[in-house]
Amino acid sequence: MGADLAVRSMTDPGILAIAFFEASAALILLVIYFFLHRNLRRRFFRYWLAGWALFTVYGLVALYFHWRGGGKMVHLLALESCFAAYFLFLVSSLEYVGQSRWIPKLWPAALAGVTFMALRAVWLPESLV
Repeated sequence: MGADLAVRSMTDPGILAIAFFEASAALILLVIYFFLHRNLRRRFFRYWLAGWALFTVYGLVALYFHWRGGGKMVHLLALESCFAAYFLFLVSSLEYVGQSRWIPKLWPAALAGVTFMALRAVWLPESLV
């Protein structure tokens, strides 16, 4: 099933173009936020910047997956980086609105989520398709 997705995405230039534009947009936003970081050095923005860095990694890994057909571990890396990016966006939002007391309680949940996805990839590799 994973090979079918890789073959379909390699033969369909539309999917590859979408992945390319998504990765390009994430990279451009990361550079803009990095330049903004010089003027805004609050804690929530550091989380936000780390989230965009991981989201850019997700976009680049997804682009590689659609371009070369990647394996299941490449797909797992994309899922892990996307999950971590969304988690950091949540942490950044909580920090911004002043609810930082919830952040230490969320780190174990994030670790459990990342571990669950990695173990699922080991025990049920066909579920990554």
